[in-house]
Amino acid sequence: VATTSGGSSSSSGAGLVNVVVATWGRTNVADAAYTIMTESTTAYKSLDGAVGGVKFLQDQNTNAANPDSEGNVTQSAMVIFGPTMETGAVANLYDIDDAVTVAKYVLI
Repeated sequence: VATTSGGSSSSSGAGLVNVVVATWGRTNVADAAYTIMTESTTAYKSLDGAVGGVKFLQDQNTNAANPDSEGNVTQSAMVIFGPTMETGAVANLYDIDDAVTVAKYVLI
């Protein structure tokens, strides 16, 4: 999911357009991300939308776990807030179902 909202929740909003793009015909993901982004009251509107879209997709896809050679399932995630290029990342998290939100909190 790629999103852009100008990266600001300022009240002026001059020239800003909320856009969500999803590949592979996943319009339900784009709809969820757009709703989250437009309802966000944080300075990270576009990041909130992107993370929300990923979480929506994870919730819909319960068969996505791929165990490693030892049978463990780990998750990794990285998020980048485009306007400032702030980055949050986590790797090889055990027993965490939502690595993308953890990465978001590393960023914030």
